[in-house]
Amino acid sequence: MKRFKVISCVAILFLGAACGGDSAPNQTTQTTIVLGYSIKPFSDLKEAKLAGTDLSATFLVGADLTGADLTGADLSNAELIFTSLIDANLINANLTGTNLSFTDGRNANFTGAIMVGANLVGADLRGAKLALANLTNAQMTRVNLVAVYLTNAFLTGANLISANLANTELVSADLVGAYLINADLTLSDARDANMHNANLTGANLRGADLRGADLTGANLTNADLTGANITDTDLTGADLTGTKMP
Repeated sequence: MKRFKVISCVAILFLGAACGGDSAPNQTTQTTIVLGYSIKPFSDLKEAKLAGTDLSATFLVGADLTGADLTGADLSNAELIFTSLIDANLINANLTGTNLSFTDGRNANFTGAIMVGANLVGADLRGAKLALANLTNAQMTRVNLVAVYLTNAFLTGANLISANLANTELVSADLVGAYLINADLTLSDARDANMHNANLTGANLRGADLRGADLTGANLTNADLTGANITDTDLTGADLTGTKMP
């Protein structure tokens, strides 16, 4: 209960009001009714049936969407900071430009979701499904992606600095130009992944499966590839300064 109050206070500050002070601006507290559900900050939307709905630019800060069905929903440019999306279904949802920072999305299904330019800083997505998701230019600093399915996902230019991708499925993922500085990719499966020109400075790739991966032009300065499988991995033009090779 204490943790929820702290998070609520932080989220309220984000909306422009201090805890115990004046109310937040009208545009952030206005309630919208969609299919009988109240769409507003901190709303209880557990297991809500909102598939295909237009929730673009809505303020759902701190809302509980645990187990909600948001299949094909339009959540573009919505504010979902500190929101719970645990076990939620967001298959093919539109999350372009959406603020998902510090969201709890454990075991959520984002398969095929459009998340171009989304903000996922500090989010917890452990066990989530993101296969075929488009995360081009997404901000994912310090995101927790442990054991996440990112097969065939598009992460071109994504900011994954200090992200945790241990045991993550990255088979055939597109990570061209992605920023993976100090990222943890321990035991990740990145077979046939395209990491052309990716910045993996200081990254931990111990035990990673990189068979057939494209690391041409990648920056692997001080990266650790101890125990990694680099069979048929293309390292042409890669910067291997200080890199610990298998």
